[in-house]
Amino acid sequence: MNGTVSIIVPIYAVERWLSVCVDSLVKQTYSNLEIILVNDGSSDRCPEICEEWAKRDSRIRVVHKQNGGLASARNAGMDVMTGSLFTFVDSDDFLDQDAVQCMMDALNDNADIVCVGSRKVFPNTERTEPDQYTPGEYEREEALKHLLLWDGAVRSYAWGKLFRTELARDLRFIEEIKYGEDTPFVYKALSRARRICQLPTVKYNYLQRADSLVGATYTSKKLHAVKAAQIVSEQCKRDFPEMSDYADYHVAMDCYIQLGGLMLAHAEKKYPEDYGFLRDTMNQYPAQLIAQKSSWKRGLFYWIVRCFPKAYRVKAAVQKLH
Repeated sequence: MNGTVSIIVPIYAVERWLSVCVDSLVKQTYSNLEIILVNDGSSDRCPEICEEWAKRDSRIRVVHKQNGGLASARNAGMDVMTGSLFTFVDSDDFLDQDAVQCMMDALNDNADIVCVGSRKVFPNTERTEPDQYTPGEYEREEALKHLLLWDGAVRSYAWGKLFRTELARDLRFIEEIKYGEDTPFVYKALSRARRICQLPTVKYNYLQRADSLVGATYTSKKLHAVKAAQIVSEQCKRDFPEMSDYADYHVAMDCYIQLGGLMLAHAEKKYPEDYGFLRDTMNQYPAQLIAQKSSWKRGLFYWIVRCFPKAYRVKAAVQKLH
C-alpha cells in the first residue's frame, strides 16, 4: 500500500527535544508523508522551530493554537489531516527510520490498525529498555479484551499505531481528560476495527522525562485516568454487554494502579478526596473478579490493599531489599 500517511505531533514546551522528533520523521524511509506539527500555545521556541522545519520540508504543515492540552492538540491535527492513514508521535519521542514503512508493509485488507513495539529511552544516558508487549494478530473482540485487561498485548497508547482514516475520521479525544486520554480513543478505534496487528518489531522511542506528567509523582490529574477507564467501561457495556466483567476489571485495576502511586508518594493526606474516591471505587469490585481475570496472587493483593492501602509501601520495601 502506498497511501499518504499523516503524522500528527502535538507540541508544548519541548524545545529541547522537538528537532530530534521532527528529524526522525522527515528521514522516514516511507516518504509519502504529511507531517502535522501542532503548536499548542507553547511559550518557548517551539513555534519558531516548527516554522523553521516547515521551510526545510514541504511535507510539513504547522498549526498554531491556544493551549488546550494534549487531547486538544491531537484533535486539531485530525481536523486538518488529509492522509488515508494516520499516526501520532509525541513531540519528545522519536521513530526509528523505518517505523512507518514497517507498519505500511504489515497493513492488509483485513487489518485496520497496525501497532509497533516501543522502547523507553532515558535522557542523558545510553540506556534503553524495551516495553513488555505481546506480538500477534487479533480480531476485534479479542483485541478489546486485551486492552481492558491491561495485559500488554494491545496497549492503550494512541502513539505507535497506524490507523485507517476511514475507520476513525470522526473520532476525537476527550479534551476534558488530561491524563489517560488515549484509552477512550483507542477503545473506540478498536471497537470499529476488523483486525489489529501487533508487530514484533520495536520502532517507537518513548522518552522518559522526569518532568513529564507520566514520570511525575502523584497529582490529582492522574485521577483523570480512572474517569477515562469509567467512560470506556460504560461504552463497552453498551457495545459489548458480554464483556461487562472485562469492563469492570478495567476500572478496578486503574484504581488499583492510581492508589498505588498515591500511597507510594505518601500523598493520602495531601489528597484525601482522591484517596477516598479510589478506595470507595475499588470497594465496588470484588477481589474475586481480579483473580478470575488475572491471577489469584493479584486478586489477593487487591483485597489486601483495598483493606490496608499501606501494604503498597510494604511490598515496595520488600522488593527494594531483594
